[in-house]
Amino acid sequence: MNVTMKSRLPGGLVIAIGVAAVLTLVPATAASASTGSSCDVATTGCTTGSVPANSTYHRVNIDVESSSFCASDYYVHDVRNGVTVASGRVGSGHQLVKTITGLYSSYNLQITHSCFDALGVIDNN
Repeated sequence: MNVTMKSRLPGGLVIAIGVAAVLTLVPATAASASTGSSCDVATTGCTTGSVPANSTYHRVNIDVESSSFCASDYYVHDVRNGVTVASGRVGSGHQLVKTITGLYSSYNLQITHSCFDALGVIDNN
């Protein structure tokens, strides 16, 4: 964003315009953060934040990357009713990228029985 100000503006007005420009950008950044969440396994598991299903395609995407030292079990849960809509195991040193369709709620990804260096991502793109 280019903001051009002439020197005739009082100093306080220049600061107010700059603050308003910065505050205008904050909601756009916060809104885009709700489309995805990730977690890194530090010990044996982790759980992402919740992500709403895509409102047009009714889906979420997951990406599970297991550690090169051990496999990772994963579960995708409906956060409103606790139902597991997908689950499986990713072998050590492997990656799973999967789209789960037919969804209308909000979901999280849980990785269990893993070891450090595994990663989980869920999004609704």
